[in-house]
Amino acid sequence: MARSPYVWDYEIDESTFQEILAGRMKIGRLDRDWAATRLLEYAPYREIVRMLGFPALIEGWPAWRSRIRSESRKRGFDFLAEWIPQRHPELLSSTENPITMNDSEDSLRYRLADYRDRITIEPGKRGGKPCIRGLRITVSDVLDYLASGMSEQQILEDFPDLTVEDIRACLAFAAER
Repeated sequence: MARSPYVWDYEIDESTFQEILAGRMKIGRLDRDWAATRLLEYAPYREIVRMLGFPALIEGWPAWRSRIRSESRKRGFDFLAEWIPQRHPELLSSTENPITMNDSEDSLRYRLADYRDRITIEPGKRGGKPCIRGLRITVSDVLDYLASGMSEQQILEDFPDLTVEDIRACLAFAAER
């Protein structure tokens, strides 16, 4: 029985967890909302998108938000819940899960920014906060600008060293935290 890493404290295997997450099974109080909350609390961003997909994530977020304990995860998913419908509604129109679509690597990278190549942490720079490509611009700076209502384009105009991929990497980094 392969146990899901998100339910280490329950006697539930991976396939049972997936059935509960899909809403096809309920065990006592363990329902879809419970499974989604566990996934959102403990899984990395790629895994969340792979298992839920963007449409379910955006639709379910208002109900799941109050159950999430991590403030940084709440901020990340709050932003995604607002940003994806406004900036990339095409991610919500597909019935397929974007991580399992037969996409090229470039397309997948566009949909799920892999922040590991872009986010750096150096103890002597900006107090060891996560920065973008070794620049003195932190992930928090970019997220604060976005949260204050600045568009991607405005940020890129104000910070010409940044790219759209850098902004997406900040979002992926925040969502995974």
